[in-house]
Order: sequence, then C-alpha cells, then structure tokens
Amino acid sequence: MINVRDEQYQVDASFPPDKEESWPYGPELDGWSMAHQMLRGQIADIREALQAQAKRGPIEKDWQLESLKLLVEIQMESIHEHHTTEDEAVFPFLKQRCKYPKNVETDHERIEKQAEKIQHLVKQIQLNDTVDELLKEWIEYQTILLPHLKQEEDICLLLLRACLRRRNAMPSCRNTTKR
Repeated sequence: MINVRDEQYQVDASFPPDKEESWPYGPELDGWSMAHQMLRGQIADIREALQAQAKRGPIEKDWQLESLKLLVEIQMESIHEHHTTEDEAVFPFLKQRCKYPKNVETDHERIEKQAEKIQHLVKQIQLNDTVDELLKEWIEYQTILLPHLKQEEDICLLLLRACLRRRNAMPSCRNTTKR
C-alpha cells in the first residue's frame, strides 16, 4: 500500500488527495477491483483446464478443442477491453490529478504481446495436438498479468479514490461503456 498523501503522487496542489471519504464503499468493492477479480478467475480457470488437458494428453474430442478456443478467446477479449478502457478513459483522466508509475501503462504492451502469442498458438492448435506449449505461455501470461493487476489496485485505484470524488470519477468510466 502507498501513502496517497505523499507529494510524489500529486500533480498540482489544487487537487489534494482528500476525497477518499466520498466513496461509500472500500476499494475491494470498487468496479476496478471487481473487474480484476473476474480476470483473475478466468486466468485461474483456464490454467486449471490447460493443466487437466495436459495430463490427459492430446486433444481428442471436437468439444474439447472448441471449448478451449472459446475460453481463451473470451479471456483475450476481456483483457483487451479492460486495458482499452484504462488506456483511453481511466489513465488520461487520472493523469490530470495524480502521478503513478509509468510501468502501469507500459505493462499493457507486454501483456498484449503475450496475449498475441497465446492467440497465435490457439489458432494453430488442432485435434490430436497437446497443450503443453500453450500451457507454458499461459503460465508466462499469468506471471506478467497478476502482479500488474495488483499494482493497479495498490497504487492507481487508491490514488483515483484519493484524488477524485466518486461523482467526478464515474463519467470517465461510463463513457467507455458507450463504445
């Protein structure tokens, strides 16, 4: 956790980090945290499915192949939409009020590159193939993504809640749902 009142996070003294009390619920119930929980759940479920398939050996049934492809596609769409929302709405708005680590945004590029590797592997996979390589890349994806989500929650979310009143923060997020 960070000290949101530390001056290193302030952009301007006219935006003091004193708005936390305007939020009627804790950060763990914030929509940003909830989105991260959903992503973590998807990642864990898919890893478990890949591990189970790896133990069974090659993919033998059409339904196994189609289910795997659909699960991965849903996760990739989820993470892409989540990062698009952050990059286009949340972070630009947040930058007006506070400073946060630059790697929060640059991590998105690393995560997207790893997601592309996974998508390529999933497109190539066929009946009678194993998922060993896909599982290896999935574990790497999880290794990159989970600390990133935690950093956003431990720093960016707390700064957002300290520097923006709830009523001021919501329009930036609402606008992304109109795309």
